[in-house]
Amino acid sequence: MSADDDAPFGCPYCNTPYEVLGEEAVRRELQYVPASVKVLEYVSVTYICPQCKEDDVPYIVKANVPKGLMKHSLASPSSVAWVMYQKYANGSPLYRQEKDWSQYGIELSRTTLANWIIYCSEKYFKPMYEYFHKQLLKRQFLMADETTVQVLNEVLILK
Repeated sequence: MSADDDAPFGCPYCNTPYEVLGEEAVRRELQYVPASVKVLEYVSVTYICPQCKEDDVPYIVKANVPKGLMKHSLASPSSVAWVMYQKYANGSPLYRQEKDWSQYGIELSRTTLANWIIYCSEKYFKPMYEYFHKQLLKRQFLMADETTVQVLNEVLILK
């Protein structure tokens, strides 16, 4: 992905349109799309004013790049959501998911997958948990079903 849409129009001092000075790959991340995996590459474009460059006072501007989910990681929101969904909704252990990613051509260890889950649960889910916990504690009373006897699917035997 390129940051050409963020290109400034021209030099604020002399109104000369910018020329591209260089590009810098900022980060890569995996985006999970069911049955396929794409590697998205974000590129930061650096612009220079050609007129100011000749006047020995170069004016250089670097385009903004969207912030990643985790620093220095291939993790994207969709890939982490898929790992969590597979683990907690489908009961697929990380060693199996490691093999699945390998079949897509991506070598991710189960340790990396576990770190994604831990980091995202602490950073994104913990604040929600704490909010709902505070709301729960504000109530006058709480109700729970703590029945130790099986209630459903009981067969009544009459003698």
